Amino acid sequence: MCLLLTLICYIFVAIPGLCFGAVSLQSSSDTFTIGYLVKPLGWFALFLCLVSICLFACFASALGAKAKGDLAEFAQKEEDIKKVWIIDQALKREMYEEELREGNPSDYEIYKQQVATADKQGLIKPDYMPPEGWTSPNSVAKVGLLADPAPGAPPQAGGQL
Repeated sequence: MCLLLTLICYIFVAIPGLCFGAVSLQSSSDTFTIGYLVKPLGWFALFLCLVSICLFACFASALGAKAKGDLAEFAQKEEDIKKVWIIDQALKREMYEEELREGNPSDYEIYKQQVATADKQGLIKPDYMPPEGWTSPNSVAKVGLLADPAPGAPPQAGGQL
């Protein structure tokens, strides 16, 4: 397609006299016939231009359809990646809270007060939390950093923001 367009440009620029008839302001209107204005090589170049435009439309349509499918697939993957990331962040937060609670209990109490204040002000968004009762295979509770829930009790998330 690019070669066709390049060839057309060379034809029009290099040999315009063989593509189109020469006219001036003083030319009579009798000379303005299709056969005089566009010569056979000009028709050939215009035909090549039409072919390249059709090829471009076909390629654009095919690639557009492929891109729509890929975008839909990517949107689903992006949503899944976002969910995993949110859960991973919740797990990290649990580990950091547990580490803070064990290492610096007084700082942990200040942190919990700040979290409660931010929650009252609406600064903590619930969509960043894992679903209630959710635990992952790598959960802090399963690794042993938190006590295992009682048998029959729903799994608990460690630190809740």
